[in-house]
This record gives sequence, C-alpha cells and structure tokens, in this order.
Amino acid sequence: MTNVGADTLYLNNVVPSTNFAISSNACGATLAPKGKCQIGVTFTASQLGEVTGTVTFSDSAVYAQQVVGLSGNGITPVVLSPPSGNLGKHAVGVTSNAKTFTLKNDQAGLALTGISISTTGPFAISSTTCTSSLGVNGSCTIDVTFTPTQTGGATGVLSVTDSSTNSPQVSALTGTGS
Repeated sequence: MTNVGADTLYLNNVVPSTNFAISSNACGATLAPKGKCQIGVTFTASQLGEVTGTVTFSDSAVYAQQVVGLSGNGITPVVLSPPSGNLGKHAVGVTSNAKTFTLKNDQAGLALTGISISTTGPFAISSTTCTSSLGVNGSCTIDVTFTPTQTGGATGVLSVTDSSTNSPQVSALTGTGS
C-alpha cells in the first residue's frame, strides 16, 4: 500500500474475502505521506478451478476503501492418472502387458501418508514404485495387468486410498476376454 496523499493515512482495517487470508501485515495503524507498507496474502482453495476474491483496505482516505482483486487456482491435491485404462483384448487366462498409472501429490506442504492400493475385477497390480507415503510434489507409478477369466467385456477399478482430502483416487479399468 502506498500513501500518495499529503496527509497521514489512518488504517482502520484490512479484510480479505473467502479463500484468502492475511499472512503478514507491516502497515500498522498509520501511514505517513508518501509512505509504503506491505501485507502478505495466502490462498486456500475451497473448490477446483479459478477462484477470485478481494482484499479491502478501510482507511481515512477520501474514498475510505480501496479494493485489490485477487485470484487463485484450486487444484486437486492428489491425482491418479490416467482416469481410465483399457487393457485390451486377451485370451482367457492370458495376462496382458502392464498399463502404467501415476499417482501425483500436489498437496501444499503435506506429505501423503497411509497409501493403500487395490484393484477389482480380473485386474491386478503387477508392480509399483509407491510406498506407504509420498512427499510433497512427489509421484509414483502403479502397473496394472488384466487376466480375463471369461470371454466378453470386463470392468474394474484401480483405487488408491490415502490421507488426502480427495481420497480415494480411482481409475476405471476395462478389458475384453476372448
């Protein structure tokens, strides 16, 4: 904030809108003419996608309130990709090549813990680099195979449960027995 006026500016209040918070405020109760001060603002998403908001400064200026526009982007904290996988057509009893899925931890400052991986249907985990925890911005892979037990279409789910707010993460699995 900059006081562009010739008089001391009296600061009454600094109020952020929902999803934003004041993390630091070096402005104090007054700001001398031509004086500058800074506030820090943090963002915590309550939804996916772009989130907009404001910080409102109430003070003794002629207009009494200055509003600064803010925006942030809410992301899914943990993602399992791709969201689905077709493991193809295979003879009954013959195991497919593995399809690789990736688990990514984008939680802000939080390690992912309590990771448990499972599949349903005629699908199996053939290998994984995932352990019971995953660091911030970390990723690991899960290889899934398909062994049809009968002819026709088969469906299943790859599921990862963990400590994230969007647990479990799932990917739909399909394949065809011949």
